Amino acid sequence: LADAAAVTAGKQLVISSTWSTVPATLNAAIKIIPGGQLNGSGSVAINGQFEGCDSCFGASQAVTGLKESRPEWFSATGGVKQAIAALSAGGRVKLQAYKSYTETATILVTLPGISVEGVYPGRASVGGSQIIFTGSGALFQLGTDNGHAWNAADYDGQGNVIFRNVWMTASGTTTPLDYSAADNYVAGTYGVQDWRGGSLIFENVGFEHFAYNFWGIQSDVNSWKNVTSMHSKYGIYLGPRSDQNTFDGLYAVLNDTALTLDGNSQARITNSQFVGNGTNSIYGIDIRQGTSAPIFSDSWLEHFQGYSGADGLAFIGLGVNAGYGPTTTPVISPCFRNCFIATSNVAAAYHEKYFVEVGLTTDAKIIDPQMYGGTFNLTKLVSIVGAGTDTTCNVSLNLGPTFAGLESYLSVNNGSGTPSIYYSLLSYGGEESATPLGRFNIMHVGATAGADKMTIGSEGSAGAIFVTTPNLASGQTNRLQLYNAIQSGTVAPVAGTYASGDIILNQLPSASGYAGWICVTGGTPGTWKT
Repeated sequence: LADAAAVTAGKQLVISSTWSTVPATLNAAIKIIPGGQLNGSGSVAINGQFEGCDSCFGASQAVTGLKESRPEWFSATGGVKQAIAALSAGGRVKLQAYKSYTETATILVTLPGISVEGVYPGRASVGGSQIIFTGSGALFQLGTDNGHAWNAADYDGQGNVIFRNVWMTASGTTTPLDYSAADNYVAGTYGVQDWRGGSLIFENVGFEHFAYNFWGIQSDVNSWKNVTSMHSKYGIYLGPRSDQNTFDGLYAVLNDTALTLDGNSQARITNSQFVGNGTNSIYGIDIRQGTSAPIFSDSWLEHFQGYSGADGLAFIGLGVNAGYGPTTTPVISPCFRNCFIATSNVAAAYHEKYFVEVGLTTDAKIIDPQMYGGTFNLTKLVSIVGAGTDTTCNVSLNLGPTFAGLESYLSVNNGSGTPSIYYSLLSYGGEESATPLGRFNIMHVGATAGADKMTIGSEGSAGAIFVTTPNLASGQTNRLQLYNAIQSGTVAPVAGTYASGDIILNQLPSASGYAGWICVTGGTPGTWKT
């Protein structure tokens, strides 16, 4: 009656005492002041404007329909879960600063557009809005498992959820992390678990001590901005079809594995930091087979903390581990641009051996990596461990002047395959060079027949072009090959195999001598005429 009267009069219904007989629906604007409480035995749908206060809902009162909700309106434990359950689609839960909220059971999100927003992304002790999870499974579960294969492309979960200015912590019986027995995680826990939803926004969010700080399949088009992920066994796991995830300012520190990309495409990681992750048997970043087009740019990879051994495996595993299914197709077109690498000296504590360890991978590009302080402390830049040929394991290195003179440190083949590694030195002015380990090709592919294909020149009156190679097979020495061999010498060859048309330019010309010799009949050494 009071609700109907308030609606008829266009007035706000103010509740100042306990109301134990609560109707199923309240349509008036409701304001509950301190001392007031809804404490019915059923559920009430609140359809009008609502203003609440601490403990304005009793333990037995279920609520739905709110546009905005606060955990303080419910019980001290489980208040975040109750606040989310009270929301309508598009509703928001607001958390306070300098406050921790304890949750003992999974919070299942089943409506679109829900947001959980705090004040500051840190622990409560430093002013943050912190949720402490003491249960098992997921703290936040978005949607449910439909039982289909992870890569079935259903996309039928509950997406469009926002987490902003929130810190999430797992608390309970702990298990030591592999990188250090002094640090730990809670086995069987997830910070956020997304079943086939996606379109999530994480902004100024922290995770710690979960087995998986985030786990998602078909969790696509997510935005991650200024997210901290730490003290986790598996860090952030993006499973099959979790495409087009964008990370800007990810800080992943002291995890066994910080980030796993498994069967997804077009992940973009920029302006991020990976610090102290991985061990001598675990990659800090694991890009599994079946993944395509991940891009890392302008990011920092550091190993001065965490695993303290002198043989950290590699900052990044690329196509080494099989993907979901299992999937054994190559990682396609990964790119690492302008990444900064920092680790301790070879044989010293906290040393990481490789920047990238490559297995089944095609068209990988490492562009202009930077060494912290200009010092190359890696064992090698790239390790190849795959069994594939150059068509299933190839890497292009486009290197800046930092790597001039470090050719022997660029790559090592630790596998059983025959990979292709292509090297070039980026132009920064001054002397420029490209020094490969193996065959070096400069090609202009697709030029019209008969047209100019390539020009190698040095402009200026004092310019010069030098073509030098080590001694070649079959007695040939330095040469520039233009369809036929042209090289220098003092006499016509007496050893080695040559083709008709090969030319020897006389190194000791004289007024009465010859310009050189030409091979008129191919052979060993062939027939030569002046």
